[in-house]
Amino acid sequence: MGFLIITAITGVIGIVSLYQFVTIIDSLKTTVPESIEDFKTKASILESDRLIIYYDEVLTQSARNYAFTHDEMWKLRYFQTEPVLDKLINEPYGNANNSVFLELNKINIELVNMEKEAIRLTDNGEYQQAISILESDEYTIQKSLYTDSLKIHAENNNLEYDDGIKSLENTSLLLSSNIDRVTKEGTIVLEIIFPILVSLSIFLGIFFSKRLATPINDLKKSVKQIASGNFNVNIAVRGPDEIQELIQDFKTMVVELNKIDVMKRDFSAMITHELKTPLVPIIGYVDLLLSQHFGDLNQNQTERLLRIKNNCLRMQK
Repeated sequence: MGFLIITAITGVIGIVSLYQFVTIIDSLKTTVPESIEDFKTKASILESDRLIIYYDEVLTQSARNYAFTHDEMWKLRYFQTEPVLDKLINEPYGNANNSVFLELNKINIELVNMEKEAIRLTDNGEYQQAISILESDEYTIQKSLYTDSLKIHAENNNLEYDDGIKSLENTSLLLSSNIDRVTKEGTIVLEIIFPILVSLSIFLGIFFSKRLATPINDLKKSVKQIASGNFNVNIAVRGPDEIQELIQDFKTMVVELNKIDVMKRDFSAMITHELKTPLVPIIGYVDLLLSQHFGDLNQNQTERLLRIKNNCLRMQK
């Protein structure tokens, strides 16, 4: 009889503990996958931003080089790249804020129209008129607006990325709170209802709590390391099946976070590089024209070329 009572009481304890354990796991199964999916979306957006900057510079340089050199290769490259950039700008970004890309699309249409007009003039042998379009104040303003829009989008992504790290810390704190609550409730039940089984309950509680808490504590430590910028974490997959599944999901998320961090650094470096790269040939072309190797310049032309050169030098700083 005593054995049956102990067995029944142990079964009740097991059911209560299992219910509390399942409650924690269910909350994690909804929170962690959503976080992983959110970071995958941000990785895709960062990659698209990088490609947009690259293809935009390809279009700009192809149009300029065709106007100056009249080499058909640059014209062909322009018309091969233009639809690719247009598709990137018009692709939906899921739950991302697309207002920047709506503005970006308008600016891109203006720039493409001017570049295509310059190509048409070059085809007709009107080289100076083509160059004038690509060096006009209107074209320069549109390029500046284009760059500013991308910068705003990049800054928003970085902010969302940092918010994602903070949400991981909050998830860790919530998990710790749930574990503390479960421990307190279990202690109250044991003290009030089952005083004769205190020793047995403590033993079972320590055993299962340790089995549950050890991998979760490892998870909490890893979250703190990631929050501090260290993505080189390796968590041992152990514990119950649900915890092992959670750790596997977390490791997948760490891989995605690392990719996003690399993309973020590459994106920042590329923005700096891509903005400075086209300025060097422009300054070279201006110096070549100022040398009057291709003919004399009037005062108005000289002033315009000097203004272009000064603006380029200012943008390189």
